[in-house]
This record gives sequence, structure tokens and C-alpha cells, in this order.
Amino acid sequence: MNFDQIASEVVPRLSKIIGLVEGETLLLEDSLLDMGADSLILIKCVDFINDRYGVSLTAAQLYEEIGSVGEIIDTIARQLPSERIAPPAPVSAAAPSVARVAPAVLTRPAEPLVAGGREMLIHTIVQSQIELMGKHLQLLGAGASVPAAVPVIASLRYPDPRPTARAPLQQPDAAPAVEREDRFNVFNARKQTQKIADPQQQQYLARYMEAYSQKHSSSKAGTDQYRPVLADNRASAGFRAGTKEILFPLLADRTDGAQLWDIDGNRFIDITMGFGVHLLGHGPECVKSKLLEQVQTGIPIGPQSPLAGRVAALISELTGHQRVVFCNSGTEATMTAVRLARAHTGRPKIVLFSESYHGTFDGFLARASSARGDDASGISVGRGIEQSSVDDTLVLEYGDPKSLQIIRERASEIAVVIVEPVQSRHPALQPQEFLAQLREITRDTGVVFLWDEVITGFRIAAGGAQEHFGIRADLAAYGKIVGGGMPIGLVAGDAAILDGIDGGTWQYGDQSAPQTEPIFFAGTFSKHPLAMAAAVQTLEHIKQHASTLYRDLNRLTQDLVDRSNALFVRYDVEMRVEHFGSLFRYVSKRNLDLFFSHLLFNGVFVWEGRNCFLSTAHTDADVDAILLATEEALKPLVQHGFLPSTVTQTAVGRVPTVWEQRFIKLWQTPQRALSVNIGGGIFFPGATDSRALVEALGKATQGAAALLARLDANDQLWWPVQGEISVPVVELTFHGDTMTQAYLDELVASEQQMAFALEGDRQLRATVFAIKSHGLLLCLTANHAACDGAALAVLSEQVMRLHKGERAERLSSQLPLLQTLESDYRASTQFASDQAFWTPRLATLQCQTYRPFERDWQQASGRYEATLSRQAVSTLARQQKVTPFAWVLAGFARALCQSPMAGYGVLAVPFGNRSQHTRTTLCQLTNLLPLLPIEEGTLASEALHVSTQLTSLSAHAAYPALAQLQVPVFASINWEPVELPDNNETAPRLIYGLRRCTEFALEINIYGGADLITFAVDFDRTLIEPADIKTLLDVVQADTATALESLTHPHVERLNLEPVL
Repeated sequence: MNFDQIASEVVPRLSKIIGLVEGETLLLEDSLLDMGADSLILIKCVDFINDRYGVSLTAAQLYEEIGSVGEIIDTIARQLPSERIAPPAPVSAAAPSVARVAPAVLTRPAEPLVAGGREMLIHTIVQSQIELMGKHLQLLGAGASVPAAVPVIASLRYPDPRPTARAPLQQPDAAPAVEREDRFNVFNARKQTQKIADPQQQQYLARYMEAYSQKHSSSKAGTDQYRPVLADNRASAGFRAGTKEILFPLLADRTDGAQLWDIDGNRFIDITMGFGVHLLGHGPECVKSKLLEQVQTGIPIGPQSPLAGRVAALISELTGHQRVVFCNSGTEATMTAVRLARAHTGRPKIVLFSESYHGTFDGFLARASSARGDDASGISVGRGIEQSSVDDTLVLEYGDPKSLQIIRERASEIAVVIVEPVQSRHPALQPQEFLAQLREITRDTGVVFLWDEVITGFRIAAGGAQEHFGIRADLAAYGKIVGGGMPIGLVAGDAAILDGIDGGTWQYGDQSAPQTEPIFFAGTFSKHPLAMAAAVQTLEHIKQHASTLYRDLNRLTQDLVDRSNALFVRYDVEMRVEHFGSLFRYVSKRNLDLFFSHLLFNGVFVWEGRNCFLSTAHTDADVDAILLATEEALKPLVQHGFLPSTVTQTAVGRVPTVWEQRFIKLWQTPQRALSVNIGGGIFFPGATDSRALVEALGKATQGAAALLARLDANDQLWWPVQGEISVPVVELTFHGDTMTQAYLDELVASEQQMAFALEGDRQLRATVFAIKSHGLLLCLTANHAACDGAALAVLSEQVMRLHKGERAERLSSQLPLLQTLESDYRASTQFASDQAFWTPRLATLQCQTYRPFERDWQQASGRYEATLSRQAVSTLARQQKVTPFAWVLAGFARALCQSPMAGYGVLAVPFGNRSQHTRTTLCQLTNLLPLLPIEEGTLASEALHVSTQLTSLSAHAAYPALAQLQVPVFASINWEPVELPDNNETAPRLIYGLRRCTEFALEINIYGGADLITFAVDFDRTLIEPADIKTLLDVVQADTATALESLTHPHVERLNLEPVL
């Protein structure tokens, strides 16, 4: 085989192994390390090459000697046995040509060309390699410097039948060949010898390593002190000569909740969380107290812990499995489960999948062969693992239909198929359909289906990944979370299989006896009393709080993921975060060692294996801090070229409009930030297709640039970001026959009581609650600084249309229009007209005397909800030739003047401020305008007065009157534009939720339905008594009733006053 033939196979295969998407491919000059290949990926590449070509390439060579894909191909060609080298085909000298490197197929001439031919090709490739050795840096290496000039043939070799003088391949600091490394080991040493060539990068890295070492000096000294006696793979994890000065584990002093402190006193937000152990955070009180109690009463080993039975019962209840056996680790659990499966089926073989991890049992330490025609038999991953240990192990590709076919064909010899349902290295790979088919095949063929839920168990749901995917395994291995921080492992599953531990159940007082021959199983510390004490408290807590625990935790993680990915887009770096529930992982085609080091330096603890977790102890503030640390880590790495930018276009910041600035000021005041949260929920009774609802929202928000934006607090500019609005789906169970309004209100309120982060890139949050047997609840929460009620109403209407399968017009944010909207307005004759209209009116308001008041922004708002007959209001409005809103507004304005709240400030009304061009624009354009005092009279006369004012104000609605007004606004009254039927139990209905913080002391939002008009009255409880709100509503009702009595056909339904305090 010649260079081209090898390249045509190697380049596509390596591109696939390192995770390039379809349409992307490696180039000859690319470095696998620079493309983000870690030790496991490199080993997969080496395995493929050695199996396919029969050569002896090692992963160490990829770290030390071979810098590019072209050099890998050259090395293969030089090592190939002579009989496998294809003779070169002659090329006519009369037709010289230079082959191009295409994305998928690489071609090159097999014979030397005339001047400008082969030599030019080689020279071009080599020169690009030399340049890229400075640009595509081996960031974390040291050693011999890169030669300034490299002989052409030394850089790129290929078989040539003619004798030629060849310069030796540069191999500085040559080391003995290393045996194939363990693909499961994230702690491989990296003896990178190429050093950073850029002087500025060298200087920065030297300063950084000095600062890092000084900040963590005690951890470094302690590691160095005990290295001679403590064999610790974590102390050498990811060794590179160039960065070994910052290669040491941090030594912890104490932990609490989501935080830990090292022995130097540095505080970290922990996103390692005991490698996924601490679901409830470090040292939750319920676990800590039980452990202390157990320590005080003793730690008996030998007698059975009285808590073991309760722990087993809790696991059975939460997972649905029949029986449980305890051991001490996840490895012991998976090993025991395989032994049980083999005993149960009488078959020898086990099936596992590439990229999965099931512990350190020799039988799992197998990889798939890359040789053509291989039968999927496992091959030992490396040193110390004898091939005989994995002779009965089949290694297949996860999620690949071909794997299902192999299992079908070989089922008669397969005892067990073990899966990591969501592989910790690939949390975005969640092949539900593949798992469902696998469940069907194993059930039909008598193969035991074993789920390794050591990580996913109790992480995604109380019933683990099996509950999440709706698939029940025969056996499941658990660990980590169950132990509450103590070492534990367990196997749960069908009684027929678990009976292999003790022979099966039997009773006292009769002739019963064990019926099953047991396997060999033992463990000194199994059911350890401390592990049982921690486990019972952890599981009891999960059982008690499962309905909200996973909903809140998964939502918090989704927020972190969305904002992190938006941050990476903003900085134009090739990174993303993938997640499954509260498990997440940073993913990139580039090496991220320096990024993780900078995260540590900035106070976020992340471990070498890079799997990360949030816990119930993490808060929104912790997520904000993680994002801040992430940005602080990115800045120097991007600035100095360690993380090159991939997007060349520069975003343009937008100055907020005057209509946005009012809300931005509130948003940037911490105690008032929640007052900019607007929105609510739409409940779809009986609906079950959550995916359709998510897709409807996704379509409706396409191009919503104002909702995908970040406000820079320093320059006060909106910066657009790329991405989309993610919509988590949370499955809930409501225990009751009829869905209650209070339950829905509570869900909506929980969504609205989380402030938008000042550095956040999503100004709309959406969550779908799938309430079993009752329906779907879509919660929409918008940042009023970026989206007003009119926009939210249009969005809600579009979502409902799309969800029903109807056509809906495309919504957008009209960013070009928003860029100049305010400046165009101020330069128009309309602005001059508006200014002339408002100047005397504002002067009138300024002359009024208002009572001073102070608000306690920390106090949660109160809520009253009431309804009034729609027919009654419409009848009265028609009689006076005014709108229903004008009538209701007059009623409240009149009632306020008669209440204890009179004189506190101005009553204001929001106006949509939208033209035909902005009617369906998702942005903030609403303008709040003050009403002039209302003359005393009858409700009918005041309704006419209000109607006249509203007409005048609407003609001048864009003017920023509040910015000129120096008197307080006490109350606002708003008629919400969304109207849904309230007389149809099967139709979608609005859920208002409760607002914790309001912009004004009194806010009245009016929702129109087919039969009823609903008033949602939010008020400041430090200023206003609930009795005053009831009185206010009583006055409106009484005035309405009085007005109706004078009509020919009086009809009124009394207000239904329902306090929600």
C-alpha cells in the first residue's frame, strides 16, 4: 500500500474516532492532540492502526514523536511489511500535476514529478507543518525546541523504490516504546516534547504556573513529600513535562454543601461532587447526624446492621426491583451481577459496548478489534490484563443496529448484556430506541439485561435511568449516590436471579428451604454499619423529596449548560457542554487541560476525568459563580491563542432603547431583579406529547435575537448570541383525581421566582411539566428588559397554533429595526408632537402632592385574585361607548381614590407602542404612561373621562414620559392581551402564578375570558393590608352593580374574591 491508499482509509476513520461530524475531516497537518484527543481517543486510534495494518504504533509515540496525521500515515507506510507495499504507478513527465487534499479523499502522485510537481507538493505540506507547529501548538509540552528548518523528506516519508538519502526523523528525548495503554485510564502520562514556540505564550504560561503553584503551595508540597511512599495515579494524571509544575492533586481541608476548601484556605465551588457521589451536597445534615449517631454507638463488623433491611426495602421501592445484595463498590457490583447472570443462564459470554466503563474487573477491560472481519471478540486493553480474562467478552458499538443483530445471532452463548445506559463519556448519547430493542431481544432470548447505574442511578430520577427511559432491566448495579458519601455497591434485580446469592427466600416454622444453588459471594465490609446509616438517610430523603428534587436540580443544570454554551459561542471557541440530568461534561475537539486548570485557579473544582455533577446544595448563585469563573478562564486562553477563535465575524452591540432602560435598572439592582420577571403558564389538559410542545416553542422562537442576547454591564450594550431556547421537560405525578389550580400556580410561581442572571444569554426561560394523567403545563418566564407582555402574548398564541398543527406566522426580533428605532423616533415629527402633548401634562402631575412611602423589597408580594362577569362589563361598556378596559380602569381608579392607598403616587397604564412592522416582534417596546387625576363623578362619567384619556395617550404612546416624571408611580393596571376560553375544561387555559416581587406597590393584571374577567392583584404587604385590597375590589363590584341596576336588563354576577396571600 502506498501513502495515498493508507491515507484514504486512515483519515476518514481517525476523523470518526475523534468525533468530527459528517462533512468534517482531518487534514494532513492536523495534530490529534490539538484536535482534542485524550488518552482514550489516542488509544482507539492506535488500536485501529495496529489491527488494520499489522504495525506496532504506540500511544506514547503520538505524544512524543508523531505530531500530525501526515506523519502518522508516513509511519504506517514505513513500518508496513514489504509484501504489503504496493508498487508505484508510473506517471508521465509530460503531464505534471499537483494533487490536492480533498476533504474526504487524499491523493498524491506515486512517482517524482518534474519541477513544481512532487517536490512542490512535499515542500508545501512540510512548510505548512512547520508553520502549524507554532500555531497549532503542543500546548502542554516541553523539551527540545522545534528545528527552524526541517529536511523535506524527514518530515513526510513514503515508500520509494529508488534509494535516496533520508534525514532521520527528529526524536528528541527518545524513550523506550510503551505497551498499549488502558483505554479506561484517564491518568496516562503525556511525555510531550514539542514546546510552545510563541514567546508571549511561553511568558504567560510561566507566569500562570508560578501563580498557580503559589496559590496551592501546601498541596504541591504535600504531594511532593509523600510521592516516594504513596503510589498515586492521580498525582501523575495527564503528565506533561512542560506543565508538571502545576500537576498535583489539591488536598482538601473541609467541605460544606456545594463548596470545599483546600489546605491553603482556597474555596471552590465543587462540580466533581465526589465523582457523582454527593447528590445532596457535602455533609447534608440528615446524613451527618445519622453517621455521628452510629459512630457513637459503635461500628460492629460481623453482626448485621439493623438498617440493612430498611435500605434494601427503600431501594426496592424506589427502583421497582425485587431483591438487593450489598457490596463495597461499583466494580464489585458489576462483577457480582455478571457472576449471577452466568449462573442463572449457564452461558459464558458477556457483551459490553465501546466507550462504556464498568469498573476495574479484568473481564470488562476489553476493547473491540479494529481488524476487518473481526467477530467482535474482546482484546485485552493492555498491561496486566491477560487475554484469557476477556476471551468471553464481546465488545460492540453502542447505539449501532449492527450490534443488535450480533446479539440476536449469538444469544445462545451470551449470559448477559451490560450497558451504561448513558455513557459518562458521552452524556448526549441517549439511545432510548436502541435500549428498548435491546430489552426486547434479551427478553426473547433469555439473556440477562444488566444496567450499570452506578452513575445514573438516583441521579436522573428516583428510579434512575430505567425510570427515565421507561425500561426495566433484569439486573442493575448501583453505587455512589446510594452510600451518601460512604463506600457502597449493590445489585438489585429479579428475585429469580438474586436468589443465586442466598438460595432464595424461605420462612421459619415450616418445611421451606433455599431452592437455588448460590454463587460464591463474600465481603468483609459489605453492609458496613456506617454505609447503611448514610444510605438509609439518603434514600429516605430522595423518597420524600423526589417530586421536586430532580425537577429543580435538572433545571439548574440545564441553566448552567445553556449559559455555558452561550458563553462559548460568544467567545467563539470550539467547546460545548453536554449533559444528562445533573451529569455534565465539557466537550471540545481541542485539548482542554489548560482550561480545566484555569477553572481550578478561578475557584471551580473539577477532576481529571472531567465528568461533572451538580447537587441539590448548588444554588443559582453557584451557577452564576461557575459562569463567571468559566469566563475568567476563557479570557486569557483566548487572548494568548491557547483556545483559537473559530468564528471570524464580529458581533455588533446594541444600545438599549429608552423603553428597555427602565427594566434594565431594575434588573441590575439585586433586590429588585425579580420584578422584571413576567410570564405565566399555559395548561393543556389531557395532552401527553411533550415533544410536540417543545418543537412548537422551538419553531416559534426561531430568530428571536432579542431573547438570545447578553447585556454587558460595563458598556451597557446588548450583545447577540447564537443558539436556541432550550426547553427541559419535567415529568411529575399529581396525586389526585382532579388537577387543582393551586398546584399549577405553584409550578408557575417556582419558575418565576428565579432571577435572570446579569451575564445570562437567554432572556426567556421555558419549561414543560408533563403531569402524568393530567396534561402538559408550559411555563414561560421572560425578562421584561428584553421582552414585553405583548410579545409574550404573541409567542403564546403562536405556540398554541403550532401545537395544534396550524400554520403560524414567523416571529422575529427585528434587530436592524431596533438598532435605530429610538433614534429614528427622536428625529421624527411625531416625537416633537408627543413632546408638546406631554410637557403640560407632566407639569400637572408634578404639581400634585404625594404621600411618601418606603418599600421593603425583600418582602414577598401578596396576591388577591377575583373574577367579574364578562357579560356585565361588556354590557356597561357598550352602553357608555367605551372599551371594557376603560370601564374597569375607571372603576379601579375611582376605588383607589376612596381607599387608604389614595395619594401614594401616580396610577399608570402600559401601552404596547407597536406598529404594523413590530406587531409580531419578540422584544420590549412597552411604554408605561401616567394617567391624569380623574374628576369625581359617577362611574359612567369617569369611564368616559378615562376613555378619552386612553385615546389621547395612545396617539402619543412612544414618548418616554416616565423618564421625565419626578413623582412616584404607585400602581399600574394592565389588560393582558392573551384571552383563552374559561368555559371549556379540555381547552388550554392560562395559569398566572404568584409573583414574589413587583415593580410597583400595587399591580393589577386583567385577563379576559369567554365568561369571566379575572383580576390578579399583586401588592406590597409592607404598605398595603389585604383587607384594603378586598375593600378595593368590593368598591369596584358595588359600583358595577349600581350601574347595572339602571339598565333596562340588569345582570351582574358578584365578584368572586379569592385571596392568595
